[in-house]
Amino acid sequence: MATAVFVRSYISKLPEGQIFATRELLTFGKRSAVDKVLQTLTLKGAILRLARGIFVRADVGLETPSLEEIVRAKARAFSKLAVSLGCVVAKKFGLKKSTKNMSPKQKVQHKKNEEVNESCAGRYAIVGATTSFETVHGRVLFKAVAPRKHILAQNKVGRILVALWHLGKSSSVEFEALQSMARLKRPEKKLIKKLAAWTPSWLNQYFLNGTLRADICAPADLDFLRRGSSENRKRSKKEDRKYKMTALSTTSKKVRESIAYYKVA
Repeated sequence: MATAVFVRSYISKLPEGQIFATRELLTFGKRSAVDKVLQTLTLKGAILRLARGIFVRADVGLETPSLEEIVRAKARAFSKLAVSLGCVVAKKFGLKKSTKNMSPKQKVQHKKNEEVNESCAGRYAIVGATTSFETVHGRVLFKAVAPRKHILAQNKVGRILVALWHLGKSSSVEFEALQSMARLKRPEKKLIKKLAAWTPSWLNQYFLNGTLRADICAPADLDFLRRGSSENRKRSKKEDRKYKMTALSTTSKKVRESIAYYKVA
């Protein structure tokens, strides 16, 4: 009984539209008890199940959270960070992996991977084990990648390297045209040469063909990409502003109506 009260109280105090995970409620009772309460609330239409273990309060006039928001919440529930997958970035730039030098077995596997990718609503890279799950928008794939790829993918410049890495050394890419499509500024063009040292030698070779410069040296580590990502900072600030006000202090009529639901025995 106490578990149900605590879970309902917690959910009612969440800001409007904030996604929450089952993990946040495990201090209120056993997993089986928490799951039972969430199942009851879902059946009553009080909350919306976005994915396994991921929910949002069904406020009046609620807009279904985007796939990106659901993916971030799912990854966060397992202390992971979902970033762009190399094949997704490559496709964005209109680049395809060459099958010319692949063995018959590799071609079969490549075709299978393409079919899996096309059937997914979203594909993301994580550090850990490959997994997939269903969401209200469709199936999402979390693919395990090397830590270097994962960190590089957290930065605009690094994502270009991840895309080239995915294509492989047999692919022929006009790098100047790719830089133009990515709209890289001068400092970013300099940074990509520095980061290339953290990629395989065949990829780094792309950036050694020009004039060598003493002021372009490889960083000692890639932590600055994780800490200094402008996209992550903007996203964090946006979420902080969004979740600063609690639902109990809001004057929104639709939130007050939703809260009233939880106060009914």
